This record gives sequence, C-alpha cells and structure tokens, in this order.
Amino acid sequence: MQLTKTQEVVLAVLSELESAGFRSVTTTTLAKFLYLADYHQAKETQGQTLTGTEWRFLHFGPYAASFATELDALRDLGLVNEAAGTSVQKDYYLFSLPEGVERRTLEAVGLIKRAATNLRPQLREFATNLPRLLNFVYFQTEPMEEARPEEVLDFSLCRRDLFSETKPVELRKLPADAIRAYREKLADRRATKARRQAFLWEGPFDEVYAQGMAYLDDELEDASGKGGTLTL
Repeated sequence: MQLTKTQEVVLAVLSELESAGFRSVTTTTLAKFLYLADYHQAKETQGQTLTGTEWRFLHFGPYAASFATELDALRDLGLVNEAAGTSVQKDYYLFSLPEGVERRTLEAVGLIKRAATNLRPQLREFATNLPRLLNFVYFQTEPMEEARPEEVLDFSLCRRDLFSETKPVELRKLPADAIRAYREKLADRRATKARRQAFLWEGPFDEVYAQGMAYLDDELEDASGKGGTLTL
C-alpha cells in the first residue's frame, strides 16, 4: 500500500503525539501540525517543504485544501480512527491511531533531524492548546508574515535558526595522583598569596613609604586641583 508523503507525515505526527501521552487531536490541530512539519523542513532546506502541499492563507491561518481528502483516505484505509466530539460551541472530530497500525518517527518519514528536533516540543506544547497553536502559526512563521488572504504561502521566506547543534563532551578522567599533586600545588599558591597579603597590610610603613604617599598626594592635587589621600 503506497501512501502519499502527506499521509506518512500525518501518521508520524499522530505517533509522536501518542508517545508523548496525547491519544487524539482535532482536525484543525492536526492540519496545523502538518503545516509546521513543512515549515521546519523548509527552514533547513532553503524553502523545500516535506509534503509538497500547497498551503494558502485561509481560515485564520495556513490551510491546505487537499488535507481533508488525505485524512479521509487514511480513515477509509483503517489507518486512523475518527471520533466525533461535541462542545458548547460546535461539533468536531478527533483523530488517533488504531491498534496494530505501524508507529513511525518524524525522521522515518523524511523530516530532517534538526527539523524534527524543533517540531517535537511544539507538538507537546500545542497538542491541547489550539489558541496558542493558531497564534504561533499565524504570527510567528515566516510564510504568514507577508501573506494576504487566499494567497499561496511562500516557504522560500523561511529562515534557518542561528544556533548550532550541541553534543555532550566526555571529560577525560584524571588519575588520583594527578589530582593530589594539583591540590598540593593549589594549597602552596594560596599560602604564598596569604603571606604576600600579610606583608602588604602589616607593614612596615617606614619613611620611604610615607614619602611615596606624599608624592602621590602631590600628583593627585596637580591633576585634579584638589588634595587627596591615596588609600589601600
């Protein structure tokens, strides 16, 4: 059975949500997550989306006319469950994965590793918060910045995030004798510093010292027009 790229990404998003503890999501949430998958892929590929879906500025944000057809096909194939729900304001549908359907990762369906890394926390953050999800895709994704209603969104506007991937650094373990020697050396340095400080603060403050202070007072007076006393 050959699935389209859009269908593969939908199944991957539902798999990732399930592994994060979210059993089902609404149609609108799933559509916006599909958009974010294309968005994050485009940020890493100079505008090339993962699914090739045509996204337009419709219905308060990015919308793909083909999404409903792709989702219906998955339901008819038995690859997703569709359940009706009702709220005070309107009826809606929830989608989840049936038992026995293969679970897949975002990387397995072609999302670049860094794009998948950026998308995963957003799946968890927005899965049960549709208003925040809609605000994010509307106001904080580049294709929507200059778009006008009904226009096709331009993913070439996507900008790659300016940060580098980090990897843990494994520190070399020092032998016990090296640690002991370093501690002894550090103790010697501290003792030497303490002796120097004691000499400076305890004196002796002899005649040469007094003459030097008087000389510095004269310099300060010449520079500022005021007499002063240099204190340590």
